[in-house]
Amino acid sequence: MRAGPRWQHSRLRSRACASSPQPRRTSGVERWVVEQCCADVLRSFNGARKECTVALATLPLPFRHEYITAEAVFSQMLALPAPPFRLVFYGVVLMDLCKALPAAFPAVTAQGIKALYGRLPQLDVEAATRLAHWMAHHLSNFGFTWAWDEWAPALVLPAWHPQRRFCAAVLERAVRLAYWDKLRETLPDALQPLMPPRPHPGVPPAEAEGGGEAAGLAQQLTALVRDKKSSKEVSAWLDGAVLPGAGLGGALALVAPTLLAIGAKTLTHMVTMLERYQPLLARLAPDHSAQAHLVALAADFWAAFPQMACICIDRLMAFRLVSNLAIADWAFSPPLLPTLHTSDLAWEVVGRALAQTGHRAADLAASLADAHSTAAAAQEEAARLASAVGLEAEGAAQRAQEAAAAAEEATQVKAALHARAVQEQEVRDSQAGGPDTLLLFRCSVCSVQHQATGQCGMPHQSRPPDREPSSLPPGPPWAAAAEGEPAGEGMEEAAPALPPADGAAAEGPATAEEAAEGGPREGQPSDMEVEMAAPAGAAEAEGGGAAVAGPTAREEGEAYVAALLGHLRAIVRQHAHQLWPLVVQRKLAVLTRGDLPPEVRREIGRGLCCLEGGSTEDLL
Repeated sequence: MRAGPRWQHSRLRSRACASSPQPRRTSGVERWVVEQCCADVLRSFNGARKECTVALATLPLPFRHEYITAEAVFSQMLALPAPPFRLVFYGVVLMDLCKALPAAFPAVTAQGIKALYGRLPQLDVEAATRLAHWMAHHLSNFGFTWAWDEWAPALVLPAWHPQRRFCAAVLERAVRLAYWDKLRETLPDALQPLMPPRPHPGVPPAEAEGGGEAAGLAQQLTALVRDKKSSKEVSAWLDGAVLPGAGLGGALALVAPTLLAIGAKTLTHMVTMLERYQPLLARLAPDHSAQAHLVALAADFWAAFPQMACICIDRLMAFRLVSNLAIADWAFSPPLLPTLHTSDLAWEVVGRALAQTGHRAADLAASLADAHSTAAAAQEEAARLASAVGLEAEGAAQRAQEAAAAAEEATQVKAALHARAVQEQEVRDSQAGGPDTLLLFRCSVCSVQHQATGQCGMPHQSRPPDREPSSLPPGPPWAAAAEGEPAGEGMEEAAPALPPADGAAAEGPATAEEAAEGGPREGQPSDMEVEMAAPAGAAEAEGGGAAVAGPTAREEGEAYVAALLGHLRAIVRQHAHQLWPLVVQRKLAVLTRGDLPPEVRREIGRGLCCLEGGSTEDLL
């Protein structure tokens, strides 16, 4: 059995600016010593950004070390399965280094970004997302000063291309950190198509044009909510005016957008609305399908404001109004299937739900233990006062009995919530009879396979001998055969392009000697210092600047499957510690299904390989 590998990462490879003086070429041993020194500084000064910056900027070395320092920081920031420290720590260190060394480090950082940008098609999905989040934060601290024109070639790329997705993700995240108008003024006119839409809430149902009777009911509901009527009073109004004709689904479609519209002014207003009318929403969304409908209503209302959509759905789950399974059903519903490779909204929402599910059972267990202690103390106090005599003692005993009854009721409620959370976690971990939230991507891959099989067939694909046969479709589920060709004809005889193995966040060319030494051979330059005199055409080709031909349905299908498998691998990697015991005990039901595509099985194994000493060869 082969032990799971440690996560190692290729060093950045880029072309230094021709105007920069050529640094001294370092040997593999020297590079290793400097990299370990930078790692020790980051570990020792974690939480002390100023001291860390000073230590990195003043390393006592007889040669320029900015390139190696930048590579060390980037490699830790993009480490898989998780960086040693929080992402914001590396962000502020790089920001302070740019300010402390204004003549050298900003150019080095820019070269590192260009190197990673050119290798985005090979970069791990999680590492690319992390890089986009860091870059948006970095640019927001420097007035969004950047060579934006270098991103102009991304405009001719399809929406699902990794480089165009990265540009859009950086701008969308930057809007969260600044004003939309400010970013639009900074961005050149040529890149305006990459800008996200202006953030705004949806149209309130009471103001919808041509709403008819529904608009009138929404206006009445708005008046009740603005008068701060209680949840019971609004529920009674629904019983007489809405439920007889519209049912629970129609009432939910009326109430949820109305509450969100009233609370759209600020985040506090929205949380207050959800908390005040939590019993009403819980009544209107009692089952799994209704909860998925509630999630869809919230996402549709904040369709032009992804940040608020994520926060709103997160609050719905925190208030126990929706389950993680309902969120997963929404994320992989037919309306969102065509956007899974072009938008990160569904992945972000699912990731938040998984993180919250992992902590919910533990939090509720502690709350349940406190409730049991409170109920026991209240019962003891009631029993003690029951034997007392006198008028005052009788009143105290009655109040104690009421307190004991309330404590017992609260205990029962928390016990039910804890049981529900445990059940959800079991379903998530082992797929016990329902959709598996953690490995829900299997369901989406199978749905893609099913729809594509029905629409465009399953043509034979030639493959190298060491590759497993592909059971995934040649195109996305919504795409028929390209240019009207019959299914299976006119296709390239090639296996789908899948992401590389996760031994590195991005795999660059390296020889066996480099892999053994952990660095280049004696006399070779740093990876960010090589090929300074390379022709401009090569740099343009590496950075994706060359013109690209129009994408085909097959290319989009391969990108779709690659994105799906990449996110699957990332989420399995994040929850590997919870999944590995189930894999060892063979209780992970998703792995026992005969219709599981081999690509999905392989990516699950790659995600689990992050565990030290774990071997999936015999178990998967």
